[in-house]
Amino acid sequence: MPIEEKMFYLFSVIFIVVLASVVISGYAQLAEYNYSIQKVEKSITDIKKENEELEIEIASLSSPDRILEIAQNKLEMSLNEEQVIVLSQIAN
Repeated sequence: MPIEEKMFYLFSVIFIVVLASVVISGYAQLAEYNYSIQKVEKSITDIKKENEELEIEIASLSSPDRILEIAQNKLEMSLNEEQVIVLSQIAN
C-alpha cells in the first residue's frame, strides 16, 4: 500500500474522530442547557407557588375582622361608631 493511501486513511480516521467528538460535545452541551432550563423552570414554579401562599396569608392577615379583634382584645382599643373614618385606596 502506497504511503499516500495510508496518509489518506489516517487523515480520514482523524477527521471522523474529530467530527464525532464535535457532534458528541454539542449534544452534551445541549443536554446541559436542557437540564439548566428545567432547573430554572422548577425554581419559577416553586416561587410562584410560594407567592400564591403569601398572597393568601396577606389576605387573611389584613382581614378587617382580624384587625378589629386584635385592636379590641390585644391592644384594648374600643370602637367608637360615631367617629369612624373610612380610608379608601386611590388607584394608581
